[in-house]
Amino acid sequence: MISVNVAAAQLERDRFVNDVRGALAVSGLDPRQLTLELTETTLMRNVLASTARLKELKSIGIRIAIDDFGTGYSSMAYLQQFPIDVLKIDGSFVARISESDESGALVHTLIQLGKILGIATTAEGVETDTQRTWLRSEGVDSGQGYLFAKPLDAQAMSRFLHQAAVKSAALAPTP
Repeated sequence: MISVNVAAAQLERDRFVNDVRGALAVSGLDPRQLTLELTETTLMRNVLASTARLKELKSIGIRIAIDDFGTGYSSMAYLQQFPIDVLKIDGSFVARISESDESGALVHTLIQLGKILGIATTAEGVETDTQRTWLRSEGVDSGQGYLFAKPLDAQAMSRFLHQAAVKSAALAPTP
């Protein structure tokens, strides 16, 4: 699975969907393995155009995520309008889940909102085992953050994935 952040200026270009199609053709990546991440603010700049482009991207098989969810100014009603697959809960909320009941309640609510709407949830900024354990108990679908890996360039990512595959193979039961 590959995730790519999309800027507002990119989404607003008339040729954006064709650019994505071209990149998929050149790379050979299965569109179902691509997730485009957009912020609420990006989506809200031109709701009608954003909705049309997202629907066209979804028809290709691409997944759509709202990045930094909860920090923008969109209406909850737009979650039904946009063809969203993933809500990425902003790391600023995750960082405070053990600091106050209110922060935990907010993250819990966002996870439950995703479940009710049939949208996967990803917690951003997971840095501790305590956060991971709490998020798992709340039913978050996935997490990202320094607890799992620091940002990596292409070569470092290749080594990281290779090492993970070796570890996984070593732990697999033998037939």
